[in-house]
Amino acid sequence: MCELHALLLCFVRRGLWGVGCEGTVGQLSRGDWQRLFAMACRHSVSGLFVDGVARSGVRPDNDLWEQWVVHLLALERFNAYNEARGRWWTDRLGRAGISAEVFKGASVAQWYPVPQHRGFSDVDIVVGRGWERLAAVLGETGRPCRYFAGEVLFTDEGGLSVEFHRYCERVFNPVANRRLRRMTGGGGGMSPELYAACLIIHIRRHCLISGVGLKQVVDVAAMLRSAPLDMERLGSTLRRLHIVRFSRLLFGFISVNVGGVSSFPLRPQTAGRSFVRLSSILLGGEGRGGDGLVDGDKCSPLLRILRNAVFFAKRGMMLARLMPAEAGCFLAYLAVRRVGRMVRHGRVKKK
Repeated sequence: MCELHALLLCFVRRGLWGVGCEGTVGQLSRGDWQRLFAMACRHSVSGLFVDGVARSGVRPDNDLWEQWVVHLLALERFNAYNEARGRWWTDRLGRAGISAEVFKGASVAQWYPVPQHRGFSDVDIVVGRGWERLAAVLGETGRPCRYFAGEVLFTDEGGLSVEFHRYCERVFNPVANRRLRRMTGGGGGMSPELYAACLIIHIRRHCLISGVGLKQVVDVAAMLRSAPLDMERLGSTLRRLHIVRFSRLLFGFISVNVGGVSSFPLRPQTAGRSFVRLSSILLGGEGRGGDGLVDGDKCSPLLRILRNAVFFAKRGMMLARLMPAEAGCFLAYLAVRRVGRMVRHGRVKKK
C-alpha cells in the first residue's frame, strides 16, 4: 500500500469513527492534498475524507479548504435531492400497485455517522410485484428510458440517473443465482442480513467485472457497525449464497484498513496472497478492471472480441482464488453471450 493510500484510509477512518490519524500525518504539500482529494473523489468517499481532515487538526491551505467545503455542501444538497426522489418514486410506483424499495443510496446511508456525506450515487430502485406495469408508469413522464441487461435506465429531473431493477443483485453461478432469486423475490422487503449479503455480492461482482471503490466497502462496514444485524443469521446467509471465501477477505480488509467494526459474522482473513490481491483491487478505485478493454473503434470486431476475451480470461484466472466458482461461471456466461450475439447477428444478416 502506498503512503497516499494509507493517508486516505486514515482520514476516512477519522471521518467515519472519529478516531485514527493520531501522530501519523506529517507535513503535506499542496500537491499531496490535491492528490489525496482526487483519490477520495475517485473512490466516492470525498465527504468522509473532508470530515476526517476537519476532525484531525491538520488542514490544507485556505484556498483548497474553501473548495472542499463548497464540494461538501454540494454533496449534501445532492444527497438530499437523491433521497427525496427515491421516496417520490417508491410512492409513485406504490400508487400504481407496484411494490418497490430503494437499494443502496439513502437506504444504506442511514447507517453512516452523517448520512448526507455518503458519496455521490444514482438512485437504485428494486421492483418487487408489478414489474410488468413499470413501462406504463415511466411512459407517463414523457422521458426516454433505456433497457439494458434486464434493467431499466431512466434519466430523472435534474439529470439524476434512476435505475430500476427486477432483483437487487445477481450472481453468475446459476445454482447460487436461483437461490438468491428465491430469497429476494418475495416482494416483502429484505431483512437487514440479506441486504448486507447483497451489498457484499455487489462488491464481488464489481471486482470481477470492472473494479470497485472504497464507498461500497464503507457501506458494508457501516452496516456491520450500526445496523441491527443478527451476525449468526448473516453468516448463515453468506454460506447459503456461497460467498464465504470472498466475505472473509472483505471482512479482513475492513478490519485492517477501515476499522470501527468489533463483530463479524465470519472470521476475517487478514493475510495471504488472496488478501493482498483483494486489497490491491479495492484500493485501485472504480473502473480499474476495465482499463485493458478494447473499444470497437480501435480495431476490427474480430480482433476486439479476441483481445477482450483474453483480458477477461486473464482476469478470471487472477480472481479464481478469491471467488473460484463465480469466476469460472462468469467466463462461461461471457462465452455463451458472445456466441448468442454472433448467432443473432448472422440471422439478421442472412435475412
